[in-house]
Amino acid sequence: MKTLKAKPAVTARVILNTENPQRHQRAEIREYDRRGRKIRTAHQGQVPYIVRVARDKYNLDLMF
Repeated sequence: MKTLKAKPAVTARVILNTENPQRHQRAEIREYDRRGRKIRTAHQGQVPYIVRVARDKYNLDLMF
């Protein structure tokens, strides 16, 4: 794995609506610019879909 020397142009954050597994869980991936301002909501959906997209597209390792 390589070390990132420059700041990425876009950062991604994963937001989970609840941690309670008894309720319907929804998640979304939000993209932010370098200043921390929200650019857009990139993906919305159920947790398994968001985990798969985050791993494939954004190289994030999520464990919910």
